[in-house]
Amino acid sequence: MKKKICIGMLFAAMTLAACGGSGATDPDDVSSSNSTASGTDLAAEEDCSVVTDACEGQKYKTTTIGDQVWMAQNLNIATEESWCYDDDPANCETYGRLYTWYAAQTVCPAGWHLPSKEEFIMLLESVGSSVEERSDNLRVSSWSFGQDKYGFSVLPAGHYFTYYKEFHYLGVEAYFWSSTMDNEGNVYALGVNGVISDVVIFARTNGCSVRCLKDN
Repeated sequence: MKKKICIGMLFAAMTLAACGGSGATDPDDVSSSNSTASGTDLAAEEDCSVVTDACEGQKYKTTTIGDQVWMAQNLNIATEESWCYDDDPANCETYGRLYTWYAAQTVCPAGWHLPSKEEFIMLLESVGSSVEERSDNLRVSSWSFGQDKYGFSVLPAGHYFTYYKEFHYLGVEAYFWSSTMDNEGNVYALGVNGVISDVVIFARTNGCSVRCLKDN
């Protein structure tokens, strides 16, 4: 895979660039969180497709894709180095928070973890054979006619460009941190837009969404 460092609009035509989030998500079902704790415990309810933040009572839908169990909503636990898009709490309620890679390392609750590059690749291979099909099957139906075939329910949460202290591309793109860093100190992320989805390279100080993966 050809690596690219993105600065602005990361997707173009059939390629992704990078600069230097069954459990489909209804935005009205995403609740806000004021928690500042990392490693928050989650307690499973009787319905195993929902997990609950034991401290905050915040609920996250989950979805099983192949052998992986994913949160089907973006994480929304307040911590240092995280933002609501445009600093608007209503955007956190809908899209979850945007985290630096450093913050994302510790924000997943106990029993869950930040997925690796390889785990994202496994996800992509499970949901389609082309970058276009993968995007269609990951996006919510309200976003560019997405199919949300597997309940991963990606919303176009945009990202935060730390260098310029600017938010970019709400309604256009979504990025999810992996735990994997490349040899140049950048980090792999899952990128999704209205056309394609693939693993890209991102500067680790920027703000991206977090989807936690259940531990084996």
